[in-house]
Amino acid sequence: MTFCDKRVTRLQINDAIKLKRVYDAAQSDDGKRVLADRLWPRGLSKTKAQIDLWCQAVCPSTKLRQQYHRGELSYAEFVPAYQAELAELDQPLLELMRMIRQGPITLLSAVKDLHQSHLPVLQHELIQRLHAEDVAASDEPSSPVCYGKQFDHWD
Repeated sequence: MTFCDKRVTRLQINDAIKLKRVYDAAQSDDGKRVLADRLWPRGLSKTKAQIDLWCQAVCPSTKLRQQYHRGELSYAEFVPAYQAELAELDQPLLELMRMIRQGPITLLSAVKDLHQSHLPVLQHELIQRLHAEDVAASDEPSSPVCYGKQFDHWD
């Protein structure tokens, strides 16, 4: 599935971003495997992990991660704090968006509960940015006037 040169629905984009524990076996439909953890998973060799990209820059800050893991923040408090951090990122998210436009990716983490982790927040942010990019690149011409026919003669 390639998303270049065409607009895709949110459902198609959402289907292109899977979430998975890094300890789970790689599957043929994983697409590019992106580790989204600040720390390398314990006891996992790089060969066994089959990681295409380790993207630490899109992970929660060390402070935020530690506050959440120590129970100082509930998940409801963690989500907006992490969203605020993601709002400050452009280049690392753009790199992931480009990968998604080329085909499916699987965001990987060592967390035990994927649904109460940073991965769904990251997935949502990527979907929102891809949708905004699609809307901005609507089918309207970039210029209402075309002067191409006036330049038929190149002497």
